[in-house]
Amino acid sequence: MRLSAVEKQKERQKVLLDNKFILLDTNLLISLSKYKTRFTRSFLYPLTRKKCKFYIIDGVYFEFLRNTRTFDEYKQLKQFADRYSKIYSNEEDIENAIRLSILYLNKNPSCKSQVSYIDLLLAAQLIRRENKNKVILATCNLNDFPVCIFDRIKLQVVDLEDKVLTIAYIAFNEAKYKKCRDDFLKTAKN
Repeated sequence: MRLSAVEKQKERQKVLLDNKFILLDTNLLISLSKYKTRFTRSFLYPLTRKKCKFYIIDGVYFEFLRNTRTFDEYKQLKQFADRYSKIYSNEEDIENAIRLSILYLNKNPSCKSQVSYIDLLLAAQLIRRENKNKVILATCNLNDFPVCIFDRIKLQVVDLEDKVLTIAYIAFNEAKYKKCRDDFLKTAKN
């Protein structure tokens, strides 16, 4: 039996998320804490069955906890966030975040709003990892991770109680990054 192009694409997407390290963006961590049962069932469980492991970076941890209004809320959210292993940013991540920021702006000079520092650090984590094809970012901020550098390997729609989320699974593409960097260097010399 021959598979259609759509069926082949679905099969590739199934395998693409097997046994990965998933970095969670702040927006997903907030949704996970707010819609525990529904979001866990549609987002976490399928990835856990694929033997994925979930991580947050220090910046996401900060963003997640910074808007708590009471000590009880802080304790509850901290306990929730502490379920996930943390990755701490280092000097290399900051340098990569700066480079990415420059490349983003060069690719889209009319862009007035800058990508957040935390999103740049998340992107830098994708670059730093030795085994780049094992690390995937899960985010709802599709525009903050441009396709000129990153691949969107899968989109998932999650229907929650009062909203619908589109989750993008983002992977670093070294060839795209090098092309973007080389294009920038050519224009910088002129």
